[in-house]
Amino acid sequence: MLRPRMTLLASTLLASGCAWLTPGPGAHTELPEPDVFDVIRASNSKAAVEQLRIRHARELEHARLLESRIGELMAAEEGLALEHRERMAALREVEDRLRKLTEEQADTTRALDAANQVQVDLAAQLEAARQQNAALEAALAAEQAKRAELDGKTGGG
Repeated sequence: MLRPRMTLLASTLLASGCAWLTPGPGAHTELPEPDVFDVIRASNSKAAVEQLRIRHARELEHARLLESRIGELMAAEEGLALEHRERMAALREVEDRLRKLTEEQADTTRALDAANQVQVDLAAQLEAARQQNAALEAALAAEQAKRAELDGKTGGG
């Protein structure tokens, strides 16, 4: 809105062909009526300054919002990092317990295998003892049969 006024004023001054715009040979180089140009510059600069102030205020507010958001994101990142560390610690604890249970299970399996081997060995010894007992009973029965036969021959004759 100010730019069309300035353009209109400048074109009016140029069209009027004022003698004061072109200084003569002995004329002083100072421009006449500096108040008009000062007013134009002042009005333009006031509007520009006001626009810059508004833009600056918007940019400051935007920067504050960004800083706030960055702070929130940093806090969230720190929270996630803390949660991650806690979960990793819990995971390590679970892994340690699992490793311990696996070792206990392996120990129990080895003990069970050893107990089974002892049972197999005892069963084999028991079977050997039964066979030996059966052989002794057969030998005893044979001896008793011989004795009965001898007693029958000596007692009957």
